Amino acid sequence: MATQSPLLVSQATTIAATSAARAFFARISDEAPASPTQRRPWMELLDRNQLSKPDNLSEATARIWKNWTYFRINYIILLCGALAISLVSHPFSLFMLVCFLA
Repeated sequence: MATQSPLLVSQATTIAATSAARAFFARISDEAPASPTQRRPWMELLDRNQLSKPDNLSEATARIWKNWTYFRINYIILLCGALAISLVSHPFSLFMLVCFLA
């Protein structure tokens, strides 16, 4: 039975992770310039008149997916804002993030 050395497995994992990270960042850099134009109006996101109870689970799942694709940029802006507020209000978390990224 042939086994691979831990060094070879580790290198293969690192190479795969690096190429996956490069692909991820390449995709982000390609899509970033068009993102602000895809943002939807905030009042449309917060319109309570558009809310209704779905009839079944499959309809709920379809509506969640459609809502995510339609308001994706708005949700990402909210997430980044919450993350920024969290990091600024807890300086130790900001320090730890800088340490992990270093």
